[in-house]
Amino acid sequence: MLNSLSSIFGVIFSIECALKIYAFGFINGYKTYLRSWWNVLDFVIILSFILESIQLSTLNVRGLRALRILRPLKVAQFIPSLKKQVNVLIKSINGLINVVLFLLFFFALFSIAGVHFFSNSMNYTCRVGKPPVPTADGKC
Repeated sequence: MLNSLSSIFGVIFSIECALKIYAFGFINGYKTYLRSWWNVLDFVIILSFILESIQLSTLNVRGLRALRILRPLKVAQFIPSLKKQVNVLIKSINGLINVVLFLLFFFALFSIAGVHFFSNSMNYTCRVGKPPVPTADGKC
């Protein structure tokens, strides 16, 4: 049932996409279909549906099923407050990239320090065999 509903909504969205492209034009012009980011999102969803439904033997399109989660964002076009929140979320990604890079550097720094400090601390833990015998200089 879910596959048939997915196919029905895919066809409806494809017809909507085709009508918008016919009405606005595709890419050349001022207010054409692909000038709006919301329409680009719609077009990517429709393109993934079409490629998945064709199922060419040379292409592995199973990964495109992940784009189905973007379908609910089509509703955000018609609700102004939700559209504003999604736009703010997308615009805030640029500011978050610096924070993510700083955190990656921070985690890498502390993971290197942890490996250095705890490299020989596992010698005297629970063992099945005999513990290592330290030499005169204190190393095992």
